[in-house]
Amino acid sequence: MPVVDSNQRLLDIPSVITMAADELKEQDNLPLQTVLIALAKETSLPTADVVQIGNTIFVGHTGKKEAQQKKMVGRAFNVDTGRNFIKNCLQYISYLQEKGITHYSSQFEGDTLVSAVKVMQRRLLNTDTEVYLGRTEDDKYVMLIKIGEDSLKGMFE
Repeated sequence: MPVVDSNQRLLDIPSVITMAADELKEQDNLPLQTVLIALAKETSLPTADVVQIGNTIFVGHTGKKEAQQKKMVGRAFNVDTGRNFIKNCLQYISYLQEKGITHYSSQFEGDTLVSAVKVMQRRLLNTDTEVYLGRTEDDKYVMLIKIGEDSLKGMFE
């Protein structure tokens, strides 16, 4: 997958999603058009929250019931550098905190992101926000974030 350093060139949302979707089509063995249509539908759902930080697009969904509206499930579409991706994720956690989200979860395959999650855990050590990483029975990873009350605003700019 091509990498575009957001410090050098900031892409727009459609470009990032198209580039990332090209990678998804390889993983899922689907035509690019099918993947793009599915992503367009997903991002237009009423529960969808789409945010760009650097060359990373975060798509999250909150629950519909009142008790679930502070909980979000999401994923990232990234074409940024590894270092920027970690910074983008930390800024996204700060964004979620400002939105009042208290719990966030995401699932991913492969070991590529494990080291990034471990760096985020270390960067958040002196806060009350906690990042957990686990494995599912089908060998995928689950990242759970319990977003605390200590303000993260401006910590990861």
